[in-house]
Amino acid sequence: MLNHPVSSLFPHMMFSETPVVLRSHRVNATKTVIAHLRPRRVWRSIAALVWLAVGLAACLAGSAHAQSTWISNSGTTWDTAGNWNNGVPLAAGRATFATASGTANPFIATSATAGALTFSSGTFTLSAAAGQSLTLTGTSEVFGATSTIVTSGTTTISAPLIFGGNGIQSMRANAGGPLTFSGSITKSDLADLRINGGGSQITVSGNMTVAGKVLSGANTVILSGSNTVGSWDLAGGGFTLNSDNAMGSSGAINFDGGTLLFNQTSVDLSSRFTVSTNQSYGVDVAAGRTVTFSSSLAGNGTGGFIRGGGAGTLILASSANSFAGPVTIRGPLSVAGIGNSGDNSPLGTTGTINLGLPGSAAPTSNLLIYTGNGETSNKVISLSANGGIGGTIQADNPSGVLRFSSNLGFSSTAAAPVAKTLTLSGSGAGEMQGTIGDNPALGGRTTSITKSGNSIWTLSGANSYSGNTSISGGVLSIAGTASLPGWNTAGRYTVAAGAALTVGNAVSDADFSTIRTTGSFATNALIGFDTTAGDRTYAGTPLANIGTGTAIGLMKIGSGTLTMNVVNTYTGPTGVNDGVLRLGVGDAIATSNGVALSGNGQLGFASTVTSATVAGLITGTAPMALQNDASQAVALTLGGGNVSGTYAGNFTGLGSLVKLGTAPSRSPAAVPTPARPRSAAACSRWAVQTPWPSAAATS
Repeated sequence: MLNHPVSSLFPHMMFSETPVVLRSHRVNATKTVIAHLRPRRVWRSIAALVWLAVGLAACLAGSAHAQSTWISNSGTTWDTAGNWNNGVPLAAGRATFATASGTANPFIATSATAGALTFSSGTFTLSAAAGQSLTLTGTSEVFGATSTIVTSGTTTISAPLIFGGNGIQSMRANAGGPLTFSGSITKSDLADLRINGGGSQITVSGNMTVAGKVLSGANTVILSGSNTVGSWDLAGGGFTLNSDNAMGSSGAINFDGGTLLFNQTSVDLSSRFTVSTNQSYGVDVAAGRTVTFSSSLAGNGTGGFIRGGGAGTLILASSANSFAGPVTIRGPLSVAGIGNSGDNSPLGTTGTINLGLPGSAAPTSNLLIYTGNGETSNKVISLSANGGIGGTIQADNPSGVLRFSSNLGFSSTAAAPVAKTLTLSGSGAGEMQGTIGDNPALGGRTTSITKSGNSIWTLSGANSYSGNTSISGGVLSIAGTASLPGWNTAGRYTVAAGAALTVGNAVSDADFSTIRTTGSFATNALIGFDTTAGDRTYAGTPLANIGTGTAIGLMKIGSGTLTMNVVNTYTGPTGVNDGVLRLGVGDAIATSNGVALSGNGQLGFASTVTSATVAGLITGTAPMALQNDASQAVALTLGGGNVSGTYAGNFTGLGSLVKLGTAPSRSPAAVPTPARPRSAAACSRWAVQTPWPSAAATS
């Protein structure tokens, strides 16, 4: 508003104080003619009005587009006109700061208003006195030079900001330095507030109170205050949450191409999630955090779910998730259900689970964790990342078996031939029933298998992968020789100490012997049998150590009974995970340095056996019947190898137990009195270096 008389604005004009009366009469329907009583005064007045209109337009135009640059090298007060090259910025003007033009550390002593802010390269701090603020009235729907706030240097705004443009307003941090808002931000109208990193990080550590929507741009925006916002939109980039109330307690959180990173909070926001058409949920969790989404996640078109590469754990707990697009896993993602394609499940209705982001070569874990009670899924596991990256399935199911019936898939896009590895891990049990091969679309992309952890995984498909098989922990079981490519080729598979390779009943005794002599077994590695499909009797080549220095052991898994009808000479450990290891001859495991009974594993004796020997001791908790299948007494001799161990189970039956050697022994628990006395302590102390898989693994 102008507070000056017209004559002071236009001193070169002469204005008559005599009123001018204008009258008009209509000549026709579209034209009006002005009749005047005093022609000279009328024309002077008309001229004055024209000059007035031009002057007002010029004033208004100047205030709407005025720009003022901070030039002070000593003063810091915003309200001092001399600190600016064009005076204090007008209410609709842009205030510009550049290090070459002053100290660039303005201080708002009393609340001020400007249209917009621009910070050039350099370091800037904009602060305010207690209770004072800066109101920005400029509006802009785009990120760029016309944004309400534009920075190209390291900028900190601690002054409380009020976005009062009553329209869409935006802020952008170009390359050159981060932008930090440590003061409060307020926007009371319902128009959007858009925040775009644009090449540099934006941090909002103050509290935001925004009635409308806050949108992220190309870069991630860090939120660490306590915010109250109408709604959020992750339109590229996304938000990093550094406080529990970073997104407040209400308002929709819409995924529109951006990612939500839980960095310093584990609060469940899933009840507020929505997703734009054909967009995916994008979620990441920082190391040391576990975030659980309990609410169901609906889809909107072809979008799916993308788990970012952070080292924390994300748990999708709802079995009613219905998003239809593929699931892409980069960091640890834990679910209690996999489901079948087309059915709601924690992983939605998708038929594809990408281990790794297609097209990305970033070194991420690509880890799927399963904690359910066993199921069979027809979903496709796909090795998707570029570079020498594979993926891991970690079966931590306490019971049952996790089975995948489809062939292994691939979604990689890089043309260069790079090998990939599928790692099978966990503490439970799993099975890959489909074919595991190399990438058929890109020649030279070999696939390898690694078995790690204390779990039991079975390969039962007709596999064709050309990479190697490495067993570093737990048990890898093969249903037949077709499941282990290169089973009769030296150098194609290795078994580490304490780990085991077992074969199903479809593998003949002769082929079992070939596997034992062909594979690379470390000292105290184990080879053995899986009797899940039924009972088995082994009468092939006795199991012996490899060469002169590699002691190997025997592993028995599966609920069936394995009868050993040969005198084996191996000196490594014997493990019985489930079912019964029956000694068909008394010296079948006489040289073994101990028997570990885990889960439901038991040691039994054929009806022809009345005495048996084990160089080591027996450990575990399963009961031990000292009688054979014909209910005849069995004399069991243990400890000749001078090893220690602890057996916490119960000895029963008619037989006797003899403890040899000089290793110390003790009875950790009461043992029922047998029919006739034992000649030595019923149990002794023996340390087992590698724990055996639990019985749940073969249920």
